[in-house]
Parts: sequence; structure tokens; C-alpha cells
Amino acid sequence: MNAWDAMWDTVTDKYGNNSLVYFEPMNEPHGYSAMEWTDMAATWIERRPSIPKGQILVGGTGFSQDVKPVCADSRLDGTLLSYHIYTFFYGEQDYNGWVQTFQDGLGDCASRAVVTEFGAPMDTGLNYNDGNSGDNFVQYLRAVTDSARGLNMGSTYWPAIGGKITEGQSDDWYSIQKLHGSGASLTLSTPNASGVDRLWHGWGLESSE
Repeated sequence: MNAWDAMWDTVTDKYGNNSLVYFEPMNEPHGYSAMEWTDMAATWIERRPSIPKGQILVGGTGFSQDVKPVCADSRLDGTLLSYHIYTFFYGEQDYNGWVQTFQDGLGDCASRAVVTEFGAPMDTGLNYNDGNSGDNFVQYLRAVTDSARGLNMGSTYWPAIGGKITEGQSDDWYSIQKLHGSGASLTLSTPNASGVDRLWHGWGLESSE
């Protein structure tokens, strides 16, 4: 804990006065109970009173799946809430099931929450614009982006590029952009335009075109 606090003191001393920088004390605090995690987050904030609470993202419990305990703790009032949702957390569901799962993790805290991680395969040919698809990933991504749009929530796709290496390829199969070339001769390509469309839809836009 001493090393962790010292690391964060170094970071916040350098960037704490920068209004463009947001701080997330810990990503996916799954090793802690809800009480342990909210205590730790509150202590982090108390130690750094100069950091505006509106620039602090406190992850939900578990793998940032449940923001309700964080939202309910008055010590954390004014902070943003970091929310993650993936298919591998919950398995197979239909569209309505995914909408309900999205809501279950949020409770009535959507106004403070940001979907800081979500994603689905972008290099397997799935059509995320097909509302009639029976594919779990398609229904998941449609439900998440529809829900974020409907609740006027911000979201960050994981990953934009790179990510962890998927067996048999050079990057993460969820990557929404692919990097080509070497040195200074680099280009990007979009492996799945329908996935980009859904991302833009979730942001309140009609299309990436």
C-alpha cells in the first residue's frame, strides 16, 4: 500500500492541476469486497483533496461490473463511476437479457457512470447492424450501445487498437482498428464497419460515415 500511495502521489502531483486528466484509482478491483473497495477509494480521495471529484472515476465492484455500492456511498458523491460489461462475464443472452444485465449493474446511477470498457470480435465477419441476428455478440453489442445512447452515457470501446494477443494473430480480435506497415509507413484499417457504426450509435451519432 505504501508503494501504491507513493506512485499515485507522484502521478497526482504532476497532473492533478490538469483539467484534461481523469484519474481511476484502480481498474477492476475484483480482489476486494464492496466495503473494502469503497473504503479504499474513499481513502484515496481523502488523501488527495485537491483533485476535483468530477475528474475521478471509481470502478464498480468485481470487474467493475456493479457500480451500485460505489454510487450509494456518500463519501464518493461527485465522482464518476467506471462500468465494464463483456459477454464473458455473463454468457449467452438475447437482446432483452443484455439490456437487463446492463441495467442491473447500473441501478439508478447512469447519470454518473461511464462505460469504460466493452467490446466484441471485429474480425470474424459479424454484422452488428443486423437486429435479427441470433449471435450473442451481436445482440450484446446492440444492447450495450442502445442502452448507453438511451441513457446519455459516455463510453470507451476496448480496445481501439492492439490489446492482448489473440492466439493465431498479432493483436486482440476485439480491436476496432488494425495497424499495418512498419517504421514510419503505417496505416490503419477498419475490420468491421458495422461495429464502428454501433460505437458511433452509442455516442448519440447516426453513423461513422
